[in-house]
Amino acid sequence: MRKIIPVCILGLMVLSAGCTSYFSNLTAAKKNLQLNEYAVFEKEGNKFTAEITDIKGVSSGTRLNQVDITIRVRGAGNKPVSLVAYPSLSDPSGEVYWGKNIFIGMVSPGGEFSGKSTIPIPTDEAFSSLKKGARLNLRFQDTKLIPYEGTWEIDITKI
Repeated sequence: MRKIIPVCILGLMVLSAGCTSYFSNLTAAKKNLQLNEYAVFEKEGNKFTAEITDIKGVSSGTRLNQVDITIRVRGAGNKPVSLVAYPSLSDPSGEVYWGKNIFIGMVSPGGEFSGKSTIPIPTDEAFSSLKKGARLNLRFQDTKLIPYEGTWEIDITKI
């Protein structure tokens, strides 16, 4: 019985350390970006850039009810990278509004891909909250477990 408790505690420590290392290895841009900036991601010879090339608001009535984005991904490393992008908008309180996934596929070194997504803004309350400060987040997933992530600051009232 005396050995079971320390073994359980040791097991919990190992599991929590593993989970912590997973999240700390997130490959993210160093800072939040402005819309005219691009993110550079690099890991294990896979290098690519991502940028927002177009962003438009679609209105119905008195508010935006969706945001349409176009992104460009360029292969910049010495290996091809296969990606899927998961776009979202978040407000200052941490509420997240997910868009349609962008299936990028294989981007070879020197190659590029452009894709579009739509992010719905479901309610007047959501729009009011996003007006206080919005972030456009792009999470890219390749064949590895650890995603790449870039965040752009946007003023939703000016799109």
